[in-house]
Amino acid sequence: MTEALLEGGTPRKVLEVGTGCGYQTAVLAPLVTTVYSVERIAALQVRARRVLRDLRIGQCVHAARRRVRGLAAVCAI
Repeated sequence: MTEALLEGGTPRKVLEVGTGCGYQTAVLAPLVTTVYSVERIAALQVRARRVLRDLRIGQCVHAARRRVRGLAAVCAI
């Protein structure tokens, strides 16, 4: 997926839907300017935030404890 994304050049912004554990967000973070990562399952969102914080990957800005159009969290790195 990352290889296909970068084929046409390096995008400035990427939207990742379904953050899961945060692995793909961690892979994309050093390659692009901004990663918007969305997860609707609260437990996965909490785990991903912890993983990204522990790895010191960017500044995670999220919609804390509120729903954004039905999503449990929005994370921009």
